[in-house]
Amino acid sequence: MATLILRPNAAGDLTQWDLGAGASNYEAVDETTHDDLTSYVEQTAESPEDDLYNIGTDSLLTGATINSITVYGWARSLKSGSGNCSVASLYFLAKPSGGSSDVGDSKTLTTSWAEYTQLWTNNPDDSQAWEKADIDALQVGIRSERADGTGSSKHTPQVTQIYVVVDYENAITQARTHIEDYRDDHYAIIHSGDGRINHTPYINDLVSDLETLGFTDIDDFFSQSSDMNAQELGYDDFNNYYADCFDENGDIISGKESVVSTYQGKWK
Repeated sequence: MATLILRPNAAGDLTQWDLGAGASNYEAVDETTHDDLTSYVEQTAESPEDDLYNIGTDSLLTGATINSITVYGWARSLKSGSGNCSVASLYFLAKPSGGSSDVGDSKTLTTSWAEYTQLWTNNPDDSQAWEKADIDALQVGIRSERADGTGSSKHTPQVTQIYVVVDYENAITQARTHIEDYRDDHYAIIHSGDGRINHTPYINDLVSDLETLGFTDIDDFFSQSSDMNAQELGYDDFNNYYADCFDENGDIISGKESVVSTYQGKWK
């Protein structure tokens, strides 16, 4: 699995919170490192209001399997006035294209800045797995209201950072899993002591899996996966092991017994 962080890059459909500090509402919450009162938004109205933000996207999600998204926020509840008052609550919002905002669970804020999260495993618009098109059009946001207490006491929710973490598997990560499975499965067979293995069907299955993921062959996979290589995955060693140590019937070639023994000790 891989993760991708996406941050607000433009205002969404609703801008209802007050700008506490910063250039605009979305710019007040888009920073990489939360900056607390340097830039933030706050909700001073007595009834619930929403702030929505468009987020970026990434070509890494093309053809990917998206497992979930999680919205992260850095927030607090600021008390003012005299008297008793409960802290404010916060709700995260996810608004897919063409749909209405889905409201997450209530988060009870504290008076100190802290991190809060909301997970969506599926697109709330259709209850199906997320797709890149959903992420491309996704808006995320926050909903809250000021909490009033006795006397002049109030609790005002403030948010200084919002971002989304996408949990996904793209074609490269899925291909890597296939290759690792191929390596590990074959090691288990060889390490069991059974030397008579015809590995061709397994190689064909692996190549078929890679073709399904959009690669022409194994070399094409490695040429596109610049952050990994055949040696790292152990594919070169395994491929050479089969090619050099077994004949076409899957029998160990005479004189290769020591090499087989070396690899049996290596692939654990």
